[in-house]
Amino acid sequence: MAPGLKRGTQVEVTVLEESAYEPKRGDVVLLRRPDGWGQGEFVVRRVVGLPGEEISCCSSMGLIYVGSTPIEEPYVHTAASARATTGCSLRDFLAKVPAGQLFVLSDKRSNAIDSRCLGAVPLSAVVGVWHPA
Repeated sequence: MAPGLKRGTQVEVTVLEESAYEPKRGDVVLLRRPDGWGQGEFVVRRVVGLPGEEISCCSSMGLIYVGSTPIEEPYVHTAASARATTGCSLRDFLAKVPAGQLFVLSDKRSNAIDSRCLGAVPLSAVVGVWHPA
């Protein structure tokens, strides 16, 4: 999720109690894998949208917007990767993040299952957060 984090890399996450987590845009979170999000018990994704926000994609440069403001995402390999070439990653989207949920995306946008495909995830699915050094 951060530059250099690859499949199979081990990282230390801060394990959270549900009520203790105050999400921030850009957080890298460990989620109990929601139904339909592939195999395995957990998945790592980046928080892009917070409860109550409207998230949309994409500008001609592949930028993601919160409301009418583009967000900076230096951790994404390229801005154009938000506009991918396969699967649900190909879709433009407009989503209102419900209360108690998060809109999460993979940093590798070109080939990922995330909130673009399957919608927001409940805060209760977040089991940990990773803070890159």
